[in-house]
Amino acid sequence: MKGLASRPVPENYRGVWQRSLLQTDSLTDTSSSVFWLQTACWHADIRIPSGRPDFSGVQSLNQCSSAQLHWLAQQQGFAGITSVDTSVVPAICRWQRLVDFQPPSALPDAGSMQFEAGTLVEKGVHADYLEHWHLLPDSSEDFAVFCKPERQDQANPAPHYQMHAGRYVMEVRSRPASGPFALSPESDLASLLDFEISFGVRSSSGWRITHSTLPWLEGCVRTLPDAVADDEWEMLA
Repeated sequence: MKGLASRPVPENYRGVWQRSLLQTDSLTDTSSSVFWLQTACWHADIRIPSGRPDFSGVQSLNQCSSAQLHWLAQQQGFAGITSVDTSVVPAICRWQRLVDFQPPSALPDAGSMQFEAGTLVEKGVHADYLEHWHLLPDSSEDFAVFCKPERQDQANPAPHYQMHAGRYVMEVRSRPASGPFALSPESDLASLLDFEISFGVRSSSGWRITHSTLPWLEGCVRTLPDAVADDEWEMLA
Protein backbone atom coordinates (compact mmCIF):
# COMPACT_ATOMS: atom_id res chain seq x y z
CA MET A 1 0.00 0.00 0.00
CA LYS A 2 2.77 2.43 0.88
CA GLY A 3 4.36 1.85 -2.50
CA LEU A 4 1.45 3.66 -4.11
CA ALA A 5 2.48 7.00 -2.63
CA SER A 6 3.40 9.66 -5.17
CA ARG A 7 5.62 12.70 -4.75
CA PRO A 8 4.01 14.87 -2.05
CA VAL A 9 1.64 17.52 -3.38
CA PRO A 10 2.59 21.17 -2.76
CA GLU A 11 1.65 22.41 0.70
CA ASN A 12 -0.89 24.92 -0.60
CA TYR A 13 -3.07 22.03 -1.83
CA ARG A 14 -3.21 20.32 1.57
CA GLY A 15 -6.25 20.65 3.81
CA VAL A 16 -10.01 20.36 3.43
CA TRP A 17 -11.61 22.11 0.49
CA GLN A 18 -15.32 22.86 0.17
CA ARG A 19 -16.78 23.31 -3.29
CA SER A 20 -18.92 26.37 -3.96
CA LEU A 21 -19.49 25.94 -7.70
CA LEU A 22 -19.68 23.27 -10.38
CA GLN A 23 -20.38 24.48 -13.89
CA THR A 24 -20.73 22.39 -17.04
CA ASP A 25 -22.47 22.87 -20.37
CA SER A 26 -25.66 21.43 -18.90
CA LEU A 27 -25.76 22.57 -15.26
CA THR A 28 -24.69 25.02 -12.59
CA ASP A 29 -24.53 23.53 -9.09
CA THR A 30 -23.99 25.72 -6.04
CA SER A 31 -26.00 23.70 -3.51
CA SER A 32 -24.45 20.22 -3.29
CA SER A 33 -22.40 19.40 -0.19
CA VAL A 34 -18.93 18.60 -1.51
CA PHE A 35 -15.71 18.24 0.52
CA TRP A 36 -12.24 17.21 -0.65
CA LEU A 37 -9.69 16.27 2.03
CA GLN A 38 -6.10 16.37 0.79
CA THR A 39 -3.02 15.17 2.65
CA ALA A 40 0.54 15.11 1.33
CA CYS A 41 -0.29 12.19 -0.98
CA TRP A 42 -3.76 10.84 -0.14
CA HIS A 43 -7.20 12.28 -0.85
CA ALA A 44 -10.79 11.54 0.08
CA ASP A 45 -13.88 13.17 -1.43
CA ILE A 46 -17.61 13.19 -0.65
CA ARG A 47 -20.37 14.68 -2.85
CA ILE A 48 -23.96 14.76 -1.58
CA PRO A 49 -26.54 16.36 -3.90
CA SER A 50 -29.09 18.82 -2.56
CA GLY A 51 -32.71 17.75 -2.22
CA ARG A 52 -32.09 14.73 -0.01
CA PRO A 53 -35.39 13.00 0.86
CA ASP A 54 -36.46 12.45 4.47
CA PHE A 55 -34.67 9.49 6.08
CA SER A 56 -36.37 9.81 9.49
CA GLY A 57 -36.72 6.41 11.14
CA VAL A 58 -34.30 4.73 8.71
CA GLN A 59 -31.32 3.01 10.32
CA SER A 60 -30.00 0.81 7.49
CA LEU A 61 -30.04 0.37 3.72
CA ASN A 62 -32.46 -2.52 4.10
CA GLN A 63 -35.00 -0.14 5.65
CA CYS A 64 -34.84 2.30 2.71
CA SER A 65 -37.65 2.62 0.21
CA SER A 66 -36.95 2.19 -3.50
CA ALA A 67 -37.09 5.98 -3.96
CA GLN A 68 -34.60 6.52 -1.13
CA LEU A 69 -32.20 3.93 -2.55
CA HIS A 70 -32.31 5.49 -6.00
CA TRP A 71 -31.58 8.91 -4.50
CA LEU A 72 -28.62 7.53 -2.57
CA ALA A 73 -27.26 6.10 -5.83
CA GLN A 74 -26.84 9.68 -7.15
CA GLN A 75 -24.14 10.41 -4.57
CA GLN A 76 -20.46 10.47 -5.41
CA GLY A 77 -17.17 10.08 -3.61
CA PHE A 78 -13.82 8.37 -3.80
CA ALA A 79 -10.39 8.04 -2.20
CA GLY A 80 -6.87 7.43 -3.41
CA ILE A 81 -3.56 9.04 -4.34
CA THR A 82 -3.02 12.58 -5.65
CA SER A 83 -0.22 13.96 -7.82
CA VAL A 84 0.37 17.54 -8.95
CA ASP A 85 2.45 18.37 -12.02
CA THR A 86 3.92 21.82 -11.39
CA SER A 87 6.19 21.69 -14.44
CA VAL A 88 3.35 23.16 -16.51
CA VAL A 89 1.31 26.34 -16.01
CA PRO A 90 -1.35 26.05 -14.83
CA ALA A 91 -0.44 23.00 -12.74
CA ILE A 92 -2.24 19.72 -13.44
CA CYS A 93 -3.72 17.80 -10.52
CA ARG A 94 -4.47 14.09 -10.99
CA TRP A 95 -6.55 11.95 -8.65
CA GLN A 96 -5.91 8.19 -8.82
CA ARG A 97 -9.10 6.69 -7.41
CA LEU A 98 -8.40 3.48 -5.51
CA VAL A 99 -12.03 3.22 -4.41
CA ASP A 100 -15.01 4.94 -6.04
CA PHE A 101 -18.67 5.15 -5.03
CA GLN A 102 -19.69 5.37 -8.69
CA PRO A 103 -18.75 3.05 -11.58
CA PRO A 104 -15.24 3.77 -12.90
CA SER A 105 -15.07 6.50 -15.53
CA ALA A 106 -13.47 5.90 -18.90
CA LEU A 107 -11.64 9.23 -18.49
CA PRO A 108 -8.81 9.98 -16.03
CA ASP A 109 -9.66 12.42 -13.24
CA ALA A 110 -7.45 15.47 -13.86
CA GLY A 111 -7.86 19.21 -13.56
CA SER A 112 -5.82 22.31 -14.31
CA MET A 113 -5.49 24.33 -11.12
CA GLN A 114 -5.10 28.04 -10.43
CA PHE A 115 -5.20 29.97 -7.16
CA GLU A 116 -7.21 33.16 -7.60
CA ALA A 117 -7.86 35.49 -4.64
CA GLY A 118 -8.43 32.75 -2.09
CA THR A 119 -10.25 30.42 -4.49
CA LEU A 120 -8.77 27.29 -6.03
CA VAL A 121 -10.14 27.21 -9.57
CA GLU A 122 -10.23 23.79 -11.23
CA LYS A 123 -10.91 23.26 -14.94
CA GLY A 124 -11.30 19.80 -16.42
CA VAL A 125 -8.49 18.38 -18.54
CA HIS A 126 -10.40 15.44 -20.04
CA ALA A 127 -13.93 16.80 -19.48
CA ASP A 128 -15.44 20.27 -19.81
CA TYR A 129 -16.19 21.57 -16.31
CA LEU A 130 -15.31 24.35 -13.87
CA GLU A 131 -15.14 24.00 -10.07
CA HIS A 132 -14.42 26.55 -7.33
CA TRP A 133 -12.88 25.33 -4.06
CA HIS A 134 -12.35 27.11 -0.72
CA LEU A 135 -9.99 25.97 2.04
CA LEU A 136 -11.67 25.39 5.41
CA PRO A 137 -10.03 27.01 8.45
CA ASP A 138 -8.04 24.77 10.81
CA SER A 139 -7.48 22.08 8.17
CA SER A 140 -3.88 22.62 7.04
CA GLU A 141 -1.91 20.69 9.67
CA ASP A 142 -1.90 17.48 11.73
CA PHE A 143 -2.40 15.18 8.73
CA ALA A 144 -2.73 11.41 9.13
CA VAL A 145 -3.94 8.50 6.99
CA PHE A 146 -5.04 5.14 8.38
CA CYS A 147 -6.38 1.95 6.83
CA LYS A 148 -7.88 -1.22 8.24
CA PRO A 149 -5.61 -4.14 7.22
CA GLU A 150 -7.22 -7.09 5.47
CA ARG A 151 -7.70 -10.08 7.76
CA GLN A 152 -7.00 -13.61 6.59
CA ASP A 153 -10.55 -14.64 7.49
CA GLN A 154 -12.06 -12.03 5.16
CA ALA A 155 -13.06 -13.57 1.84
CA ASN A 156 -13.97 -10.24 0.21
CA PRO A 157 -12.42 -7.41 2.22
CA ALA A 158 -13.74 -3.89 1.72
CA PRO A 159 -10.97 -1.25 1.49
CA HIS A 160 -11.36 1.06 4.49
CA TYR A 161 -9.53 4.37 5.06
CA GLN A 162 -9.64 7.18 7.60
CA MET A 163 -7.93 10.51 6.88
CA HIS A 164 -7.30 13.47 9.17
CA ALA A 165 -6.61 17.11 8.29
CA GLY A 166 -6.57 19.55 11.20
CA ARG A 167 -9.92 19.36 12.99
CA TYR A 168 -11.55 17.35 10.19
CA VAL A 169 -11.88 13.62 9.53
CA MET A 170 -13.10 11.64 6.52
CA GLU A 171 -13.69 7.90 6.61
CA VAL A 172 -14.17 5.82 3.45
CA ARG A 173 -15.31 2.19 3.53
CA SER A 174 -15.80 0.68 0.08
CA ARG A 175 -18.09 -2.17 -0.85
CA PRO A 176 -16.33 -5.59 -0.85
CA ALA A 177 -13.46 -5.75 -3.32
CA SER A 178 -15.13 -8.48 -5.37
CA GLY A 179 -18.34 -6.48 -5.77
CA PRO A 180 -17.88 -3.68 -8.32
CA PHE A 181 -20.77 -1.33 -9.00
CA ALA A 182 -22.58 -3.03 -11.90
CA LEU A 183 -26.24 -2.02 -11.86
CA SER A 184 -28.63 -4.31 -13.72
CA PRO A 185 -32.33 -5.18 -13.37
CA GLU A 186 -31.29 -8.09 -11.14
CA SER A 187 -28.96 -6.04 -8.96
CA ASP A 188 -29.45 -5.77 -5.23
CA LEU A 189 -29.27 -1.98 -5.06
CA ALA A 190 -28.98 -1.96 -1.28
CA SER A 191 -25.82 -4.10 -1.38
CA LEU A 192 -24.30 -1.93 -4.13
CA LEU A 193 -24.89 1.14 -1.96
CA ASP A 194 -23.14 -0.43 1.04
CA PHE A 195 -20.33 2.09 0.64
CA GLU A 196 -19.75 4.61 3.41
CA ILE A 197 -18.10 7.97 3.06
CA SER A 198 -18.46 10.03 6.23
CA PHE A 199 -17.05 13.49 6.94
CA GLY A 200 -16.97 15.34 10.23
CA VAL A 201 -15.10 17.21 12.93
CA ARG A 202 -13.10 16.22 15.97
CA SER A 203 -14.87 16.42 19.31
CA SER A 204 -13.77 15.90 22.91
CA SER A 205 -14.71 12.21 22.66
CA GLY A 206 -13.49 11.48 19.13
CA TRP A 207 -15.07 12.84 15.97
CA ARG A 208 -18.67 13.62 15.03
CA ILE A 209 -20.10 12.81 11.59
CA THR A 210 -21.70 15.82 9.90
CA HIS A 211 -22.11 14.46 6.34
CA SER A 212 -22.41 10.85 5.19
CA THR A 213 -23.48 8.80 2.18
CA LEU A 214 -25.46 6.82 4.80
CA PRO A 215 -27.65 9.64 6.23
CA TRP A 216 -28.56 7.85 9.48
CA LEU A 217 -24.90 8.01 10.56
CA GLU A 218 -24.91 11.82 10.72
CA GLY A 219 -24.60 12.97 14.32
CA CYS A 220 -22.84 9.78 15.43
CA VAL A 221 -19.58 10.09 17.36
CA ARG A 222 -16.69 7.72 16.67
CA THR A 223 -13.34 7.21 18.34
CA LEU A 224 -10.09 8.16 16.64
CA PRO A 225 -7.35 5.61 15.93
CA ASP A 226 -4.33 5.53 18.20
CA ALA A 227 -1.27 5.67 15.95
CA VAL A 228 0.80 3.74 18.51
CA ALA A 229 -1.49 1.34 20.35
CA ASP A 230 -4.39 0.68 17.95
CA ASP A 231 -4.23 -2.78 16.36
CA GLU A 232 -7.41 -2.25 14.30
CA TRP A 233 -5.95 0.51 12.11
CA GLU A 234 -2.61 0.71 10.28
CA MET A 235 -1.05 4.15 9.83
CA LEU A 236 -0.16 4.84 6.18
CA ALA A 237 1.05 8.44 6.48
